[in-house]
Amino acid sequence: MRLLDVEACLVIGAVWAAAAHFTAAFDGFFAVTFFLAAFFLFMASSLTAKRGAGLLTAATAGLLSIQTASLAGPGTYKLLFFLALGLAFEAFCTAKREGCPLLGALAATTLAPTFLWALSEAQAPTEAVIDMTLLALIAGLLGCAAGLLIWNRAAHTRAVIRFQCYGTARSTGELKKLIKGKRPRKRFY
Repeated sequence: MRLLDVEACLVIGAVWAAAAHFTAAFDGFFAVTFFLAAFFLFMASSLTAKRGAGLLTAATAGLLSIQTASLAGPGTYKLLFFLALGLAFEAFCTAKREGCPLLGALAATTLAPTFLWALSEAQAPTEAVIDMTLLALIAGLLGCAAGLLIWNRAAHTRAVIRFQCYGTARSTGELKKLIKGKRPRKRFY
């Protein structure tokens, strides 16, 4: 993983932690939390296209949200929760499958209520965990869909191609050729 990829993951994780903090006041807080988890895991993995991007992004978000009101209250359990999300994402993406960021983010988000239940030490009934899992599945689908829509528009922009090709081109001319070759032709629809 390049230093630029690490920096991108740190920035995405910081934005995730800030978004989780500011959405803690909403009534549908858990749905928004699961939506944000799927969205940011997908975006970090798609942008860097490197293994470990989801784990690094989730760890950054967990470290920055320890003292905030996101996910109930301040505490180190949030770091464990975010690490569990990142590990679930990376474990699902170890097998080279097509659509790994999308399915990995959806799987990690769907498992999130189980992680919360295990970390909370509460005696929650299984019906509540099942309801939260269904909520996480729906919110994860929406988060992945939003990430996919944004990524499909942003993937062929000059900035993203330059970011992904940085360090592989030996000269500016070669970088321009890479950018021109990766950009799709104009579509008429």
